[in-house]
Amino acid sequence: MELTQLKQFVAVAESGSLSQAAAQLYISQPALSTMLKKLEGELGVTLFDRTRNKITLNAAGAVALQHAQQLLAQAEAMKTALRDLARREQIYTVGFCDPGPMWFTVPQFALMHPALELRPQQYRPEEDAATLLRRGTYDLLMTAAPLADDDISEQPFIRDQLLLSVPQGSLAPLPAALSLRDAPIRELAVFQADGVFLRQNQPLFDAVAAHIRLHRFDDYFLFQQHLRDHATATINTRIVRHYRQDSGARDLIPLTDPEAVIDYRLAYLTDNHTRLSPLRQWLAACAAGV
Repeated sequence: MELTQLKQFVAVAESGSLSQAAAQLYISQPALSTMLKKLEGELGVTLFDRTRNKITLNAAGAVALQHAQQLLAQAEAMKTALRDLARREQIYTVGFCDPGPMWFTVPQFALMHPALELRPQQYRPEEDAATLLRRGTYDLLMTAAPLADDDISEQPFIRDQLLLSVPQGSLAPLPAALSLRDAPIRELAVFQADGVFLRQNQPLFDAVAAHIRLHRFDDYFLFQQHLRDHATATINTRIVRHYRQDSGARDLIPLTDPEAVIDYRLAYLTDNHTRLSPLRQWLAACAAGV
């Protein structure tokens, strides 16, 4: 007995007509009639009462119809479950502790793996990274703190660094690097997107606010408008410079303050090493481009 036989039997039983069922199934009526006789032979019972112009489901047929419908429903449920499983294997969830690396890396994923789906999300720095991995909330995390857990694999990703972005030629001679605390500027525009790096360098901004006028923005469009309207210094980073262009020609100067450098790491459950190969390839390519 095959699922095809059961589908054909159900079609005849539900339509009450060999001709209608044959048309519905796109097969000939003689082929359908032969299938029914074969099914009855395998079951050892007659399923229909037949007259010259009519076929009617009998008591045995009614029982068979109930079971056939259940079996077909279970088969469809199995197919759906397996399709969903296969689909889930093509979906990757990645948690970022900061928006900077997320905005830099995510657009490149679709270019490298167009058949896969990436679901990125920023998580709060106060959330426990190891717990997020074990619960399956994320397949992979980008974190700034080592996890030191036996069942979690970690590897360095990218070192990011704050860069002082100034209108070209406004500082002469141009220093190779400097401390923001000693920067010879009067005003500084800062776009503040909450994340672990902003929280780390916030004390630096608070410290220089005593002698540098800070313009803090959490609206990116207002921030960009300010840079267009004012030839002022701002803060960029090694990562952010790849997707954010500050207004006008700019000199970028690395900042040497302790708060100005952060090391991002990748963390994932060791058991997922093989499945996460596309993610590791993608992030390695991103890191190489910084």
